[in-house]
Amino acid sequence: MERYKRRWNLRINGLLEKFDEDPRREVGGLIDRGLKFVKDLTREDRNAQAALWPQIEQARKEGKKAFFRGPHGFIEGRRINVT
Repeated sequence: MERYKRRWNLRINGLLEKFDEDPRREVGGLIDRGLKFVKDLTREDRNAQAALWPQIEQARKEGKKAFFRGPHGFIEGRRINVT
């Protein structure tokens, strides 16, 4: 349920929250500063991704298609789990 509620949330790390009258200008300013939007993951999902990251990184170096979807990692279409 927690993961579902966060599905469309985004987080911006490293920036104090302030609002401008023109939101387009704010987004452009964020991009200019090198900030990125990231998914708002649960603590469990962040921990799972951190544990799987070495496997994903190694697969990408080998030229394989590797990515995360939620707390799960996928390499060449095969789901990998935290061991």
